[in-house]
Amino acid sequence: MENSNIIFPKGKKASAGARNNWHKHHGGQLLLVTDGKGYYQEKGNAMKKYLFIIALIILCTLTGCTQNNIKDAENQTQREKMKNILVVYFSCTGNTRSLAEEITNITKADLFEIKPQVPYSSDDLNWRNNTSRANLEIKDPSSRPAITETVENIKQYDIIFLGYPIWYGQAPKIIYTFLESYDFSGKTIVPFCTSGSSPIGSSASNLYGLCSNNTTWLSGSCFPSNTSHSTIETWINELGLNINIGKE
Repeated sequence: MENSNIIFPKGKKASAGARNNWHKHHGGQLLLVTDGKGYYQEKGNAMKKYLFIIALIILCTLTGCTQNNIKDAENQTQREKMKNILVVYFSCTGNTRSLAEEITNITKADLFEIKPQVPYSSDDLNWRNNTSRANLEIKDPSSRPAITETVENIKQYDIIFLGYPIWYGQAPKIIYTFLESYDFSGKTIVPFCTSGSSPIGSSASNLYGLCSNNTTWLSGSCFPSNTSHSTIETWINELGLNINIGKE
């Protein structure tokens, strides 16, 4: 290729035998040399270093980079843009746990189980008994059952899926304990629950006031214990959170 019309910066020149490539651009042309330098020339002016991504892509092509190299770079950029997701759940019988694990698998999220310091027995969960532990906790506005573990560095998460079983139409009071234990400012919370017949109802909206005003709450959903993978995946897609489902 002829270099006679190229105005190089002071002290710069193309190496002998170097492969050059012109790329048309709005204000002029781009010259790439295989020694790793990229220069942009506006008509009649000296060349300037050209640092935009197009230069990197062309340079990779000239120096033998494969399409896989470029694809790997794109994948890395995509991973950096991915939101950090945490799935939090409380489960006594295993129904909510199964749903939480499914959401975790679909979204590639981290998983955290809310474990009470005092585990619930079957008698504690007897909804027919008005004096059972679960019944008394739901009726007591000040009830806040203690939790054994804490989330490590909750600040790193952008989206939190919060799962619980429906107890007497509401979220168990241990969910209140969890929400009052952290600052969820700037985060998005997606409630989900499990129930044999009850809807999510006011169980989620009653939790909103436990977090700061700049916490974003999405409308939650209630699922039966046998909910299919495809149903859960469709629900997550319809949330509009731009989650890269199923991608590493």
